Amino acid sequence: MMKFYEVQERWNNLKWHTLAYFKRKQDADQYLKLYKLKKVSYPCRVEERAFSKISEIKKSLPPE
Repeated sequence: MMKFYEVQERWNNLKWHTLAYFKRKQDADQYLKLYKLKKVSYPCRVEERAFSKISEIKKSLPPE
């Protein structure tokens, strides 16, 4: 399973808006620091995500 990292910013309506995606957490954290220096922003976070494989989805479904 391949992981990736999503940098998000929370807007006024409490919805999370995606700013960028990265392969490495280190890159996501560095981007977040640069983003906060450049702009006065709302709260931000880095979320770890993973790509799904069709074989994983098939295993979770009940047999036909």
